Amino acid sequence: MSAPDHPRPGLRERKKARIRAEIRAQAMRLFADQGYAATTTEQIAAAADVSPSTFFRFFSTKERLVLADDLEETMLAALAEQPAGLPLLTAFLQAVRTGLSRTERQSEAQRRALIAEIPSLRQAQSDELDRVITRLARSLLTRTGRPTSDFESHIFLGALTGTLHAALQRPSPTGDTLAQALAYLESGFPLASLQSAAGPGKSEV
Repeated sequence: MSAPDHPRPGLRERKKARIRAEIRAQAMRLFADQGYAATTTEQIAAAADVSPSTFFRFFSTKERLVLADDLEETMLAALAEQPAGLPLLTAFLQAVRTGLSRTERQSEAQRRALIAEIPSLRQAQSDELDRVITRLARSLLTRTGRPTSDFESHIFLGALTGTLHAALQRPSPTGDTLAQALAYLESGFPLASLQSAAGPGKSEV
């Protein structure tokens, strides 16, 4: 099955994307120059040559500007494009990789460093990851036609969201990190079948 075409956005969409990118670029510059806490939304708007009301049309808060990476909707769209008949985890992984390849990742290192530095941003990102992962997993499950409330679906959602969340907590996670985590999930967690070793302070006979 050939990949669907993605027509070029119209003039209005391109203009909005340029404004959004400029606001974020100026915000990151100001954060680097004078610190996150000392930078106001008014300063960001002025640096981007837009009004404060325009800033808030794109980002509800300064925190949202840092956390937003446009990846959620891109991945959901990529998941919807996956052909029927694919195993669930294969479809999910392909959607994640497609989403990552389509999303602009400029200033990603600076964004991650900023989140790691600011406790409130770290907590907000953790909450956001939980929400996004759950939404993606539920979207994946709709491909089966089964209700998310039945026992097996509920357990699958828990295993998938837990696996993804753990993978994303690894240092500098990438698409390959997620692929490795999903492969481990698909294999049935082999570690669970291993016999436990001797406890602390005890030796095996």
